[in-house]
Amino acid sequence: MDWSIVQQYLPFYQKAFFLTLHIAVMGIIGSFLLGLVVSVIRHYRVPILSQLSTAYIELSR
Repeated sequence: MDWSIVQQYLPFYQKAFFLTLHIAVMGIIGSFLLGLVVSVIRHYRVPILSQLSTAYIELSR
């Protein structure tokens, strides 16, 4: 195997790795915040928003 090719493209793989890691972390943070907001809405039973959050949860299941 010609390792010079791997060495040549290594910076691209590193950049792609960190971009993938960034997207994953942002997705985890975003889903946590969305879940937190939906759970607070359901806990305090906000009239219209509680029904919308229930529909969102049932659709996502």
